[in-house]
Amino acid sequence: MTEIDIGPGLSGLLKFCLWLDKNGITYSIHKYSEDALTVFFTVVGARVEVQFFEDWWNFSHFTGDEGVMDTAAELMDVISKRWSDD
Repeated sequence: MTEIDIGPGLSGLLKFCLWLDKNGITYSIHKYSEDALTVFFTVVGARVEVQFFEDWWNFSHFTGDEGVMDTAAELMDVISKRWSDD
């Protein structure tokens, strides 16, 4: 896998998406704020969010054990521990 020099803004976003495409990594792009677009993708063991702003970029990654659960109670437990509508 080749490295990439990620830059900010639309040109950085497009360059990064092309890199993901070339490496066979499926992704989606979402807009959650007025000043950024976020690229979401998953790799084994992690979900990654890369935010592209006009003049900078950053990322977050979330790891877990990828265990599979199959009951509504377990699903509600995961959601209730991590979500608040306050």
